[in-house]
Amino acid sequence: MDQDQFAISAITIEEIFTGLGHTFGKQGKERYIKAKNESNKILMLYEIFQITKKILERAGFIRGQALAKGDIIGQADAIIIATGEKFKVSKIITRNPEHFRASKIPIESYNLSS
Repeated sequence: MDQDQFAISAITIEEIFTGLGHTFGKQGKERYIKAKNESNKILMLYEIFQITKKILERAGFIRGQALAKGDIIGQADAIIIATGEKFKVSKIITRNPEHFRASKIPIESYNLSS
């Protein structure tokens, strides 16, 4: 993968639409439609890495190893880590770096208010 290329795991789409569902429920249909259109424009800029059986197997193994150490890693986060490993990404960019403590891939955090 090119250093300057950005991609997302397919699981990230579900996470985005979870937020959109929350927006719909809390802020109404008009705000939801606006946010959905904005999200779809942004999603068009990214390559989307599909989730495979091997990725899911690796994600389960990551979660199991963490659990054996008394740590809990979310399912979606484990899938993102496993996807990153499969596609040999240079880093994972997230606003929740603590969710990716099981990752051997470097983590870069961001803040939406910056």
